Amino acid sequence: MKLFNKNHKFFLYFFTFIFFFTSTTFVNANFRYISFPAIGNSNYISFNKIFNDHVMGVCPGCGGQYLEHYNEIVAALRHLTKNKKLKVRWDDTYENLRKMSNSRTTLIYNYLKSNRSNYPKTLTKKLNQLKSSCKTLNEKHSKKNKACNEIQNIANEIIDYSNTPYDEVKRLFDLKELSLDLNSKINKQINYIDKTFDTLEGKIYKNKRIIDSEIANILKIKEEKRIAEEQRIAEEKRIAKEKKDKEAKRIAEEKRIAEEKRIALENRKKLSLFTVETDLTKAQDYLKNLEKFIEENPNSFDILTMAKMLNKLRPIYEGKLTEEEYNNLESLMEYTNKSPKFVSFIKTTNKNKQTVNIKKVDDEIQLINNYVSFFNSYLKGNIKSIHAPRIIDRIEKSQNIIDEATKFSQLKEENKLNKDLDDFLKTIQKEIKSANLNIKKFTDYLKKNISSELTPSILIEVEKLEKAILSEIGFKLINANHSANNFILEKIEKPKEEITTTNAETNTNTTEYKSSNLPEKQIKFIETIKIAKSKKARDDFEKGTILVERDKRLSEILGTSGLVENWIGVVERRGTDSHGKGELTIKITSKNNNGKIKEDFNVTNLNIMIINFYTGDVNDGLIEPDTNVYEQMKTIRKGDKVKFSGNFVYKEDYLKGKSKTDIFHSVQMWSKTVQLKLPIFGFIFTKLN
Repeated sequence: MKLFNKNHKFFLYFFTFIFFFTSTTFVNANFRYISFPAIGNSNYISFNKIFNDHVMGVCPGCGGQYLEHYNEIVAALRHLTKNKKLKVRWDDTYENLRKMSNSRTTLIYNYLKSNRSNYPKTLTKKLNQLKSSCKTLNEKHSKKNKACNEIQNIANEIIDYSNTPYDEVKRLFDLKELSLDLNSKINKQINYIDKTFDTLEGKIYKNKRIIDSEIANILKIKEEKRIAEEQRIAEEKRIAKEKKDKEAKRIAEEKRIAEEKRIALENRKKLSLFTVETDLTKAQDYLKNLEKFIEENPNSFDILTMAKMLNKLRPIYEGKLTEEEYNNLESLMEYTNKSPKFVSFIKTTNKNKQTVNIKKVDDEIQLINNYVSFFNSYLKGNIKSIHAPRIIDRIEKSQNIIDEATKFSQLKEENKLNKDLDDFLKTIQKEIKSANLNIKKFTDYLKKNISSELTPSILIEVEKLEKAILSEIGFKLINANHSANNFILEKIEKPKEEITTTNAETNTNTTEYKSSNLPEKQIKFIETIKIAKSKKARDDFEKGTILVERDKRLSEILGTSGLVENWIGVVERRGTDSHGKGELTIKITSKNNNGKIKEDFNVTNLNIMIINFYTGDVNDGLIEPDTNVYEQMKTIRKGDKVKFSGNFVYKEDYLKGKSKTDIFHSVQMWSKTVQLKLPIFGFIFTKLN
């Protein structure tokens, strides 16, 4: 049977030409029987497409020209596949070719769609990670590992791997041959690429795991050392702190014990200053305390038994202590000591007695220290004073007596001497202040009356005052101030109205007070002052008598407290001392029958010094800052009309009943004339409006 007809050469050549020169058309055509999509960016022929389009497009059973077409295609395929033994049986030939074509197409398609082309880059990246780990081990931890020596060998293998296997698979893909042998080669080459990748990746992973494990172990050891070091340091600190705290407690305890011993020693010394009690005194104190206990606890003892026992001890109350009383007292003590409550009471009473005695000593010592502080302060401001030697002597003796005293009376005697010097120095200060005030008055007068005929006399008075200040001698200061005050009163401030000789009471009763809102007590006070002013005195004795009668009447008006409320006056002076304490003087005025305003008297808190010699507290009468009165002072000015409350200052001897004539604490130490005409009373202010 002829395989080809007479025109067979033509058809064979024609088909071969069409197949080879239009292969691109076959590849890119949109075939009806495509099992796989076209492979992008490749020139590989999908053999499956050729068979689907040309073989399946022919019907062999139809005969005629279709059979010829089939035969021609088979012949072409023999040539194409270089398989001259290609069987012409339809089923076997077609199925085998189709399977080979599908297999090869699958291999190529899967390869190109896989990530195999990036395997070398992936290996290089992982190798770089291994290099980084080795670098860390070497540079940061100063260690070397033989696993790092494999890096260069692996790098060389990656270079070979990235070229040869891939070039080979590309070559196999480019072969235009359809055979099972070729498909097997392609498959083996792809498997080689995969296996080699796995092998190289395994080497890198193994070495990196070794290096990372060593680094982790180094870090673990370092962390353990760090933690151990921190724990060691913390423990050392804890031990040091514990030792320090223990030492601090020990020192504190030693100080506490030492302080207790010191206080106990001081208290024993203080108690030793008091006279040792006799047995009689102790017995009398015991009985006195027992009576007090029974009054507070009447049911503690059988009252009849107690009365009988105390009756036997009556001689002790009378100052007798014979052997019989000793025995009876011992029986009483044995009986009372059966009561724990009484025993506790006696202990507390004795302890309180000791506390009282210790406080007495402390008070005297504190008073001595107060005087010493004042003397030192005085010396600082008057270092060149003629009284400095006396002051220094007092300071030294006062400081020594605290340690050297053997009797409580010695402390009291020392404070008596200190008080004398204190009073003397304060008198000097007071007189110097008055002298400077008088000099200022003279100076102010001369500023306005420089050509006055009184100028020569004023200059003489000023000279007396200045010499007295320099001398610091008490009687000279008093005499100079007395002379200056009389001069100022008689020559400068002499009242314009003549003192009438008419009945004082009648004149006063006819005085018209415009300030009808004055408190009743203030009106009576002013009336009494005016009565005293109006009386005519022929000598110093009569002046003194008038003063005594006036002050007695004033004290009756005020009462023993000296307290007044809402009196009305005019601010004469507002100021402060060197410590910022408030100084205030208020003058009381009224109108006479002629309607003229006259100054009746002044109240002031200047030059007041009240000392509590039991507590050592000193009240200078000045207004303390941060008090309500001080805040009220801020709202007033000189010349303002104000309401004020407070109390007049009485002399201590008057309050104790020791004196009936020396009543008021007068700011002036001037002549009786001045005290009558321009009285100034010491006053403690408690309220201002």
